[in-house]
Amino acid sequence: MFLNLYVREYSNWYYFDIVPNYDLELAAYMESQLETSFVKITLEKAQLVIYYPLQHYSYCGSHVFGAKPAYRKGEDRSMRVLQPEAAVQFLLDEMLGSDHVVDAEKILASIEQDYRTLLNQSTMGDSQVINIVHDSTLKGKGLIAADSLFSECGSVVQAQQLQNIVLCYTNHVNFSESKAAISWLKAYASFLLKKMLQFYPDEERVVSANYHQVYFQFDSLGLPLELYFTDDALVLPPIEGQAFLLNQVLTHHCFPLIRSMSLLGLQTEEVLVVALNDVFNSIQKEFGRKANFLNQAKLEVTCFLDQLVPVMGELAYVQKCAYRHNPLVDHQHYSKTLIKPQPKEILHARYFENAELEVALRAFDIDADIPVLHEWVNLDYSRKYWQMDGPIENLEEAYIKHLGVDYSHPYIGLINREPAFTIELYWATKDKVGKYYPFQLGDYGFHMLIAPAKKNIHNYSFYALATCMEYFFSHSKVQRMIGEADVNHQGTHHLITKVGCEFHQSLTLPYKTSNLTFCTREQFWNATQDVLADSRQEILMNI
Repeated sequence: MFLNLYVREYSNWYYFDIVPNYDLELAAYMESQLETSFVKITLEKAQLVIYYPLQHYSYCGSHVFGAKPAYRKGEDRSMRVLQPEAAVQFLLDEMLGSDHVVDAEKILASIEQDYRTLLNQSTMGDSQVINIVHDSTLKGKGLIAADSLFSECGSVVQAQQLQNIVLCYTNHVNFSESKAAISWLKAYASFLLKKMLQFYPDEERVVSANYHQVYFQFDSLGLPLELYFTDDALVLPPIEGQAFLLNQVLTHHCFPLIRSMSLLGLQTEEVLVVALNDVFNSIQKEFGRKANFLNQAKLEVTCFLDQLVPVMGELAYVQKCAYRHNPLVDHQHYSKTLIKPQPKEILHARYFENAELEVALRAFDIDADIPVLHEWVNLDYSRKYWQMDGPIENLEEAYIKHLGVDYSHPYIGLINREPAFTIELYWATKDKVGKYYPFQLGDYGFHMLIAPAKKNIHNYSFYALATCMEYFFSHSKVQRMIGEADVNHQGTHHLITKVGCEFHQSLTLPYKTSNLTFCTREQFWNATQDVLADSRQEILMNI
């Protein structure tokens, strides 16, 4: 529970599943573990890095962590295996500083019960109480508490009753287990949402939906028949309650349910999230503007660690809420084909200059491309703007992180089948750039580094970028390409305007000031139609 709250409320970590070629100590540690995926947590004050294995990576956010984390200190590259309690102690020390000492074992022993108490109390305050189920005798009439079926960080054993209910439904409908899981989730989520929205806005209330405050009756098929809220399920006025409701129904209800179904092997989390998104779309159509807040890209999540860790609440810098991505928007706007492309395949090519110049694009191959890229980033002209020069093991680590995230991917561009440039595509909704301008869900951005041409090629850079943009815009989920080149890099700014990008504003980022540019599909075609019409996507041969 502690670790999952930590990765929810803090951002000093990333997920990775690639064994490095150049960091031999880390590679040896990873290969010695049963798990194949890991989380790396960087503690800057202590100059410490913790590597935590994952038994289950959760698309919805609550992972199952392994038992043998390891750490390295400062410049020492050796890996030291830790007990989980010791790893948590390192995190606590980093959070609290040297002036406060907290016992990790004591916190871990009580954190689940303390968290449940705080979660229920977080809805109280001055809100009006709605006593939907104040008669305790109802609890003896076949009602099942939602938190007896699943929890945010529960195990497979704790979800056995949920499995029994879903299997009961599976046997009645004669579906495959995976298909039945989707159907059951849709019925459950639809029932939950409709019941909650009965109080909004007709009665101008938003009711708490966390799974600790909900009881269900199920019919003989295993489907929800009736839903009851406990007498401490509170309501808020609709305006201030919208973000609260979305957080409650997703973070503290539907996502834990989906996670448990995945742990049971009923269906993958990704597929179940798509099914949940279908339910949300249906509910929005039925309730209209009353349910518009269900498709927000960001979830406002209450932070609990400051209340669960003694003295932490006294620290001035402790955050009270965090924002996390809402994976329900992925299905409509996230292109997995672009962000997780198949490696080594040529994805797109175009032929210029009477077919004498082939520009092609493929996914990044970390084994083959790191040595080449290492040469490029250490060239004098690229150091200033790319800022990735240095030892090859540092570059490899950066790209392991890059390939581990689920919103960005580097590509390699080829000129006549030789590596010649790299372009990194990212989905602005989840990228850090999305924090600094009012993004649209169909925004995809890029960074580009072009290696010195081996021979003088007219329009070389323009051909390369145009080919990439053509491929990106061939995917319908890309509605707008954004650029944020350094304001001092006028050459890049000039290049991207040639393919249709238009200056929007100066954007101040923590690491640079950039020219924020936008390019729609129409702007791109208008700017490049003559050049693209003069080239080909295949070579015609006379035999």
